[in-house]
Amino acid sequence: MKKYLIFLTLVIPMVAVAENNTVNFPALNKSYLKQFPKIEVQKAINLSAINNQPNMTKRTVRLLAGNPHFNEFMTNNWNYAFNIRKPATQEYVLCQAQIHFKRNIATSIHWNKPICQYLSQKAVDDERKKTVKTAQTKPKVVEVEVPAPSPTSYTLNSDLLFDFDSSRLNIKGSAELDKVISTIIEQYIQIDSIKIVGHSDRIGSTKYNMTLSKKRADAVADYLSVMGLKADAVIGLGESQPITSGCHYTNKVKLKQCLYKDRRVQIIVNGITK
Repeated sequence: MKKYLIFLTLVIPMVAVAENNTVNFPALNKSYLKQFPKIEVQKAINLSAINNQPNMTKRTVRLLAGNPHFNEFMTNNWNYAFNIRKPATQEYVLCQAQIHFKRNIATSIHWNKPICQYLSQKAVDDERKKTVKTAQTKPKVVEVEVPAPSPTSYTLNSDLLFDFDSSRLNIKGSAELDKVISTIIEQYIQIDSIKIVGHSDRIGSTKYNMTLSKKRADAVADYLSVMGLKADAVIGLGESQPITSGCHYTNKVKLKQCLYKDRRVQIIVNGITK
């Protein structure tokens, strides 16, 4: 009888530690997504690979799982919510996943339900079995249609982003950029590149306008970077690409109003949309 008591004394604390080592998942209504994506075997494999692949950066995780679903780009924990399909059925289980980072390197992935952990691991096992079976049979050539990258340009008027003759984002400008960022995150499942292009009107010297347009493009790029969207190219074109016509006013106020659309910043995103 004493042996059993000693055994219980040793085992129970170990179980308690495992149960208390929990992860706090955010409430689903805190996500910016209205509907959570459905994922199949391949996405589950990609997510499960996080525990097995060292040196996986945030950029790589974003390519595998997309952007975090709870606006957590600059934190060490990224949260996701997925509808994982049960194998051989049309039923889905809503699962939350939390990926932990240390110095921008993914260290682990955690699931909010045991069934989610099971499904993700089962997807890996099923795929391995499928790979072995395929290797034992005669290979067949299968054509897979890969979606082509789809570039989209989001244009924001500089008068909404900056005060007059300034390259510092104002409060209203930050709010406008937040809307665009949310749209980009929601529309794209993979982002290959982001280009920021600044434009000015023709009022002032060519050199000054070129400098101002570049500084404004830099300000937008810096804001996107804070939100986890790094620009691959940032340029200022000054007054070289106007989109207005017929603005021949001598009155400075009317001329400025007429050239309103020329003062703009473009965010050009290239990638694969949903």
